[in-house]
Amino acid sequence: MERRLNAQAAASGYRHYEVLNFAVGGYVPLDILAIIEDRVLAFKPKYIFYFEHSALVPRTLKRLGKAIQNGSAYRYDFVRDIVRESGIDPRADPEVLQRKLTPYGDRLLRAIYSRIVEAAKREGVGVFWIYLPRPDERTSTDLEKRLAAEAGFNVLDLSNVYDGHDRRTLLVAPWDDHPNAAGHRLIADKLYEVLRQHRDLIRLNLAAAPQKEKQ
Repeated sequence: MERRLNAQAAASGYRHYEVLNFAVGGYVPLDILAIIEDRVLAFKPKYIFYFEHSALVPRTLKRLGKAIQNGSAYRYDFVRDIVRESGIDPRADPEVLQRKLTPYGDRLLRAIYSRIVEAAKREGVGVFWIYLPRPDERTSTDLEKRLAAEAGFNVLDLSNVYDGHDRRTLLVAPWDDHPNAAGHRLIADKLYEVLRQHRDLIRLNLAAAPQKEKQ
């Protein structure tokens, strides 16, 4: 995608495009918030594109339980509020922690998303939440999309990125559900297409898609 953007740079008004990938396997929104605040914004980006999957709340709560136990989650006031209100004992068994945290799942995700949007807007950075399914994903992402929109993200959707392809051929391995090289090429092509469709929100000076001739 970066190559495609730079191929049109001379005609776009920009000298150069650079796409930086801060993704790390296994990160949940709490980790991403910390990375954005501690690292991403220091690069003075024009836009932040936050990619996410579905079934996010359970994974986030599981990570939060570990962060509460090791103390790393307490940098955020909204986590401290949840710990205080729920009466959580950080020394409790992980299963007990999860049961006590479960009622706070939506609230936690909303708070994280709001903090990301606020941090980006303070720096004048456009911020987008983009749904990117795993090749084998089958669950709904309605909750995550709604919370992202309520927090102030511009929400984009790549849900049909793998349409027309055997998803089993797009996995790194049968035991690894990350997309392989072919899957990533589909993602890059679809993202370019979606960015071009939303030129009113994303000032990358992308050319409009060519119109199909009427038969």
